[in-house]
Amino acid sequence: MKSGSWLVIAALALGGCFVPGSVERAETLGKGNFQVSIEPGAAIVAAEGTGVGLPTFHTSFRYGISERFDIGGRVGTSGGRLLTKVLLTKTESTGPRLALAPNLGGFALGLSSGEESVGSGYLDVVFPVLLGVPVKAHELTLGPRVHDTMFFAGAGGDTVFSNIFYLGSSIGFSIQAGKKFAILPEVLFEYPIVASAGASGADTESAFIQADGILIGINLGFQIAPRGTRNTQK
Repeated sequence: MKSGSWLVIAALALGGCFVPGSVERAETLGKGNFQVSIEPGAAIVAAEGTGVGLPTFHTSFRYGISERFDIGGRVGTSGGRLLTKVLLTKTESTGPRLALAPNLGGFALGLSSGEESVGSGYLDVVFPVLLGVPVKAHELTLGPRVHDTMFFAGAGGDTVFSNIFYLGSSIGFSIQAGKKFAILPEVLFEYPIVASAGASGADTESAFIQADGILIGINLGFQIAPRGTRNTQK
């Protein structure tokens, strides 16, 4: 399998879209507070001198279960996603904040007609570590991450699959524009480190693929918190 073939597999695995960035602060919302975010963006997948750019769009919802723990979801061009965040630093701290924000996402699609059926989908796990540096009411957020994606597709008893492991980071800046509204531009870079692919059916084979290229995501979050957040309630 050619070293650049991971690009085709990755594009399929992400549904022609892109796993969205964090698009959030390291600081949690605070118990009982919630936030809705509209997140337009763009994605670039590039390898071996070839690249493709795609528009992306997501909406997300987050809720503060406790002062240190948020949970939520995101839906959009990359499918659905379960979001979580745990704040590791003290909630009353005015210095840098550290949080873990693991999330799980994917989609699946199947069609059938008589005895024939086809299906495809992907499942991925992203584990960002968010470091937030407060700048008055705003926050500069760095998000180094590990990310693993598994893609699968099948038709007529034959299945193809791939797995790609990435390392990367995001950088964003949350601009607090009032007690209930914030704007968060963010850029995300991910590099494929290890990739594998295979097929099963009449013939079964698998192989490791030379990982190469870069994934770039550009996101802009428009965030509304009707009750405010702990940051604006201080």
